[in-house]
Amino acid sequence: PDVLLDERFSQHPFVVAPPYLRFYAGLPLHTPDGFALGALCVFDSSPHELNSKQKNAMNALTRQVLSHFHLNRANHLLADVNEKLAQEIDERKAIEHAHKELIQALQDEKQLTRMMQELDRMKTNFLTVTSHEMRTPLAVIKGYAEALAGGHLGELNPVQQQSLGSINRMVDRLVGTFNDILEMLHVNQGKMPVRPVSMDLM
Repeated sequence: PDVLLDERFSQHPFVVAPPYLRFYAGLPLHTPDGFALGALCVFDSSPHELNSKQKNAMNALTRQVLSHFHLNRANHLLADVNEKLAQEIDERKAIEHAHKELIQALQDEKQLTRMMQELDRMKTNFLTVTSHEMRTPLAVIKGYAEALAGGHLGELNPVQQQSLGSINRMVDRLVGTFNDILEMLHVNQGKMPVRPVSMDLM
């Protein structure tokens, strides 16, 4: 039919002006859920009538266009799925890497803890042995000083007595220092001795 004689198209710009269309045939394009995508159209500048073969060809072409559209849409959806899958794989790899780093950090922390405990044990042993070994000669010095002070080895002049007093005070101070060290070691080891004392609360 001649579209110039069809009131729906007679005033269309493509009919009354270039390209001066006189023939139009179209088939709608719909998605399976009924959404209208557009239409497959055929134009000509001369009036025509479509025969059954041409109509079948247009129907086949319409189906092919829709198939290409659905395939393209499926490809886009598949690309989105692949992209999300790649992101999930990257996130899983990142989580696994972080998990490995956490395990390594915990192992390093355990190793550091063991090293600190070993160093603490060595320090405790050193201070304990040193304190005991130093207290023995100090006790000897204390014994000689007490013997001198008691006049067992002869009388002392004032200068010697003053020097002997300084020695006694120095020995007492050193013994007290070593006792404090041993008590600190006991505190660190949870072995602080309990010494009950009487107190007047009134």
